[in-house]
Order: sequence, then C-alpha cells, then structure tokens
Amino acid sequence: RAENVGSAEIAGVEASGRVLLGELVSIEANYTWLHAINRTDAPYLDGRRLPGRPTHEMWARVELSDGFGAFAARVSADVAYSGLAYLDQANLKDAGVGTALVGLALGVTRIPERLELTLEARNLLDTISVEDRRGRQRPISDFEGYPLPGRTLIATLRWRN
Repeated sequence: RAENVGSAEIAGVEASGRVLLGELVSIEANYTWLHAINRTDAPYLDGRRLPGRPTHEMWARVELSDGFGAFAARVSADVAYSGLAYLDQANLKDAGVGTALVGLALGVTRIPERLELTLEARNLLDTISVEDRRGRQRPISDFEGYPLPGRTLIATLRWRN
C-alpha cells in the first residue's frame, strides 16, 4: 500500500561519462550516490532511509558499432547495479543485498530509409533472487510485494522520418 512521507532530506551526487575509442567503440557509465532520509514528525520514522532509494546505483555500457554499405549495425552489453534498499518506511524490511543485472542489445539500421530493428535482452542472466547476508534466497524487488521481472526479450522496429 502506498504511504506518504511527511518530510524528507534528500541530497545526492551523480556523475556520468562517455568515451569514444575510434569510430567503433563507445563506453558509457553513470554513478549516483543518494542520501535520502525520512524527516517526518513520527519518532519511529525520523532518521530512517526512504524506501526504494538505494544509496549507490551504477550503470555501464560498452557498444560496438560499424557501417557497411546501406546498413549500420551495433551490439552492446550493459550492467546495472543497485545497492541495498529498504522496502518499508521503518527500515525493518530490506531488499536483501544489492543487485547487478546484465543486458545485451543488437541493432541493424537500413540507412536510406532510416529503418531500425533492435533486439534486446534485459536481465539476460534471469536473476530473480539473490542470497542475502543470512544465506537466504530473496526475490529481487523495488518495494515489498513487487518483484522485478526475470529475463525480458524485446524487439523494436523504428522508422525515423
């Protein structure tokens, strides 16, 4: 069930970058540090971390791309890490441990028509649970009762005019 927070103290730092290695390889990365504290009047909630807001989040992708004739192709792999997050306002239930999810994408573009086909796999390793600090298997979730999906396959056909 949704619960509002009376007041919160939120501060953070985010950094991102992209490096091109010639015309074929690009590397992108992002890091976020978040200080998200409940500052409500209720003494049992004041000073607790906001639910669903991990302190550390990171994302990185490596992409290879090249063109040949009327076509361009790309392949990329990414990893997204999310640190420990609490699932409730009182910080009694945590998500167990941080999680790292791997993705893969393949794309082909027909340049003259600007028609692009992309095949993508998110959570490629089908990670749906992790072992917590006590050795128990816990489902990966953002909020209590809402587990994240397992492997997801997506096909996208895009035309740009």
